[in-house]
Amino acid sequence: MQVYRNPDELPFTYFRPIRDRLYSWGFDAIKDAQAVMYLGRGDYDSYQIARNDLEDSGWLSPEIEINSLDKIPLGEYLQAGISKMESTDWA
Repeated sequence: MQVYRNPDELPFTYFRPIRDRLYSWGFDAIKDAQAVMYLGRGDYDSYQIARNDLEDSGWLSPEIEINSLDKIPLGEYLQAGISKMESTDWA
């Protein structure tokens, strides 16, 4: 078994199960996940600001938006985003 020391070295198949699950969601749920991910990554201070900014940027297609979710620590970003939302009494 190969050990990957750098997340950039992970094969494309690492994200495949998550990608397959995301494709089963509706486009609005994909948009929500993307906003939560960017919130958790620290790009925004609130979910609503993230969602509005992403909305203003324009959504291209589910495939393109899912590709933007192809981040190795996606679970960590989503957990951090949800924690931020909970701490502001949003969720």
